[in-house]
Amino acid sequence: MVLTKTRQRDVLGHSALRPDGTAKVKGDFAFSSDLWAENMLWGATLRSPHPHARIVSIDLSKAWKVTGV
Repeated sequence: MVLTKTRQRDVLGHSALRPDGTAKVKGDFAFSSDLWAENMLWGATLRSPHPHARIVSIDLSKAWKVTGV
């Protein structure tokens, strides 16, 4: 096995190049949560507050009363 000299890495201790950084700081960048389209569907994730719990039922009665659901 022949050992070769390792190349210098200038990664640690330096800021990463962020090509989208300027647009985000100036407010010109469109985040996915800022986008809207006519008849767009919305969703939500309902998670159990108990780790490893099994959800056996969900009361959807309030959701069905919302217009458009």
